[in-house]
Amino acid sequence: MWSEHHFVRGIEHGIAREWNDQGRLRRGSPTYWLHGKQVLRRVYERATKTDALLPPIRRADDRPVPVINVAELARTRDVTKPFQMYSRDSSGAGSSIVSEGGCTNLSTPSGSLSSGC
Repeated sequence: MWSEHHFVRGIEHGIAREWNDQGRLRRGSPTYWLHGKQVLRRVYERATKTDALLPPIRRADDRPVPVINVAELARTRDVTKPFQMYSRDSSGAGSSIVSEGGCTNLSTPSGSLSSGC
């Protein structure tokens, strides 16, 4: 199983997705989080208009085996120097990003990556 979760200062804040072993989103995924509380999609969508730390909702991100595009993430957040760290696990299967305002953790079948959040 693969999963993606977004945090700001250690509190879940963003979109959480989980994929099954066949690479499809698990039932009930994605879920949307604001300041550690799960919210409805429409509430999250409204919040993205005023909170630059929230990743936008894009259907393309729900595809199997997520790919993190660092340049696109920086552009959508309108940040000029967003990343302090970008790394891959030893197999190259997953990546972890730490930004100035928050972080994205991605776990892979071979284990979770630490982002220092």
